[in-house]
Amino acid sequence: MEQATNNQSKNSATFGETLTFIGVVLALILLSAIPGWAQQVGLPDAEGKPIEMSDAVREIDGSIYISIDWSDGTISRSDNEKYYNLKLRYDEYDDQIVFENSKNESDVPVFTDVNGFTLKDFDGLDVAKFKNGFPAVDNLTAKSFYEVLCDGKIKLLKHYAKTITEVSDPGATSTTKSFKDEQDYYILKNGAMTAVKRDEKDILAALTDKEPQIATFIKSNRIKFKNDADLGKLFDYYNTLE
Repeated sequence: MEQATNNQSKNSATFGETLTFIGVVLALILLSAIPGWAQQVGLPDAEGKPIEMSDAVREIDGSIYISIDWSDGTISRSDNEKYYNLKLRYDEYDDQIVFENSKNESDVPVFTDVNGFTLKDFDGLDVAKFKNGFPAVDNLTAKSFYEVLCDGKIKLLKHYAKTITEVSDPGATSTTKSFKDEQDYYILKNGAMTAVKRDEKDILAALTDKEPQIATFIKSNRIKFKNDADLGKLFDYYNTLE
């Protein structure tokens, strides 16, 4: 009798574990059917194919990417879908973000409606945030990406680009081409973009309406105008002032 009871207990436990397993599987199936849920986990293979660099670009010294190494990151699209746990690289030359897809193909452009992305452990930051959709300025459009150093009522934005330079040594019959990094800073205020230099004079000219408070903050926090993190702190503080 005791043996039968033990067998019934074991069978009940096994049956319960089976039901639990089936429940988990069904839950995963239902979740995967919810629009947007799968995108919260990872990025399905997008429309793009791996970038094929032209011979002309291959012959240029340097890289088109902001960093040679892949970064952990996320992307967001104009329909508010977000994708996490991605391996990303930012192509400064073409101003686009690329990823490594499930086929282990690298440098694949993601969706054309990407409006933002993040890069982990970038330039000394835990997470760097990039966005587009800002007003056109200079040779930049609403599709151009900027690193957002401050995202308040006044925004401080940094644009990265790669330009090509040519150098010829004295007496040489040919020139050497190489990629050159360029960074430009912009302030978005009242819907208008204004280019600024990363120096005290230009930055303070944009914040003159709160000059006494700003001067005190700069002194007490030892703000360095050549340091992006310090500039972000300064604009964050400005945005708290009434």
